[in-house]
Amino acid sequence: MRSRWLSLLWVLLTLPLAARAVELGEFEDEFGEGRLRPMPRAVDTRAILVERRAAKGRGLEPRGAVPRGMRPRTAVEQMRHRGLGSPFLKVMEERQRKVMLAMGLIGPDFRPAKRRAKAFEQAVAGLYNRQHRHFVIVVPDPLPKKYRLDEVTHAHEFTHALQDQHFDLAVVRGNVEGDAAQAVLGLVEGDAVYSQLVYLAGMGYLRSLRGRRVGFVPDIGRRYGEGFRRGNLAHWKTQPPGERIARADLEGMIFPYVYGPQFIQYLVENSPGWGAVRGQLLDGLEPTKVQAAWALVNRAFSDRPQSTEQILHPEKYLTNRDHPHRIGEPNLAGVLDGWKRLDSSEMGEFGVRVWLDEFLPERDAVRAAAGWDGDRTLVFERAGGGEDADGPFLVASVSIWDSENDAKEFFQSAAVMLTMRTDATPARLSIGDPRLLRWRAPENPTGARLERWGRLVALVHGADEATAAAVAQRLFDAERHVDYGDRGKAKQ
Repeated sequence: MRSRWLSLLWVLLTLPLAARAVELGEFEDEFGEGRLRPMPRAVDTRAILVERRAAKGRGLEPRGAVPRGMRPRTAVEQMRHRGLGSPFLKVMEERQRKVMLAMGLIGPDFRPAKRRAKAFEQAVAGLYNRQHRHFVIVVPDPLPKKYRLDEVTHAHEFTHALQDQHFDLAVVRGNVEGDAAQAVLGLVEGDAVYSQLVYLAGMGYLRSLRGRRVGFVPDIGRRYGEGFRRGNLAHWKTQPPGERIARADLEGMIFPYVYGPQFIQYLVENSPGWGAVRGQLLDGLEPTKVQAAWALVNRAFSDRPQSTEQILHPEKYLTNRDHPHRIGEPNLAGVLDGWKRLDSSEMGEFGVRVWLDEFLPERDAVRAAAGWDGDRTLVFERAGGGEDADGPFLVASVSIWDSENDAKEFFQSAAVMLTMRTDATPARLSIGDPRLLRWRAPENPTGARLERWGRLVALVHGADEATAAAVAQRLFDAERHVDYGDRGKAKQ
């Protein structure tokens, strides 16, 4: 899917699989078979040329015709209203709102669902429908008499069709969720974005080329991604605070379009065929040379990136594979009686970065999240608070890091975040290298606990001291079989 500045899929990835299927089902029905408006003859002729050049630049031959058409933007608006009225999705959205509130990503009066839906309605420019294997271009309503084809969106969506024909997107995106699903989305969307850049460059549409039709331009993925993020953040800041989406939502939504093309660029520029296509006119390149440049990307569709860490640091995927450490569900039976679990997920390096970025300068958040190796983060709400009541909430997170120094860096940044969230000064309960900190605000029985064992860090926020200590111990117990280097426990 290509959007002007957002992707609905981040929202869907944060919901349970059942909710995801319902919302995607409604979306695909609205853009399904029989609802497509055919393209005017002149536009259709141009679309055929765009598809030929897009396929040439991507190095994939179509394996059959790809139906495509147009849908008016009013159809997107109608879909949004139906989605907001779904009782099941209302429950899911309310749960997600509470999770964001518990994490400190939004305030108590913030209602993200309508803001996200409206942002998507305004932003979506095209969609590839995996169910019907066709793609749709969103057009103004009414259609102008002299409507010109959006070639960039067309090339992007056609690339998704080629991906589906050659790699089967249902298989590529199957059996993953959370951070791993966001990584796969970075691969799929990053490929489509990089392909549209090759198309633009090959047509001579990039100003820097001064009319030359060079298809493969060095560093183009990074330059596009960084510019795309800057533009989106600038646009977000100009919106009225009462209308714009949460900053964390924005970062998640644009992730595949910012970092995906940079991941693809790394694979292309490290392929054996890069030297033969770099800076060459696309029209004169032999198909075998183009295919060789895409070889590592094609392989990635069967050997998928497993974490946002690998998307953010492509060398950890290609050169020195850093497999994420999957942390299982901790046994909290008997420790959190009276608490209802709202969420249990893996944030990944990118999720940790976005969380810290809410409280710290961006460069500090980026540095602290680097070195991530795995995590399990849970959010609970005290039962019996009433239907319309929020909280109290408890956040429990255990994370493992590539080295003890990485764990220490995260520990220090998390300490700053918890100090800001509790509005209290931490009590240092260990001698020398701090490995155990506790917070308790005046006249508030709940606080926070931050503890480190070697490469492992446990964080608990929103519990009294005894409960926080018990939860932290269970978080550590879940990973006791791993050698973390320093097994010395801090004094209780």
